[in-house]
Amino acid sequence: MSFALPEHLEVLHQPVRLAVVTVLHRQPSMTFGELRKSTDVTAGNLASHLDRLAHDGLVRQRRIFGKDGLQTRVLLTPVGAARFQEYLAFLRAYLDGQGARA
Repeated sequence: MSFALPEHLEVLHQPVRLAVVTVLHRQPSMTFGELRKSTDVTAGNLASHLDRLAHDGLVRQRRIFGKDGLQTRVLLTPVGAARFQEYLAFLRAYLDGQGARA
């Protein structure tokens, strides 16, 4: 059995990006700081991965005024939620022996 991940899901097959989407799946809107603490990555690393996820339409970043001033809020998009579910389904099928065969 081969692990033939569909191309549109490859963006999720990276530990930091998968952690970001997993956290946002549980809480679809977080500040950048909250997300950084939840994923335990540096601000620069998180920003880079968020840019990639935003480029693919999985997350959206918005600047808002919060109680502590200007904040970046990160939201999981409907596309991001759907791709995450599709990624999980692919992994479940693979682990159950129903994945793509070579």
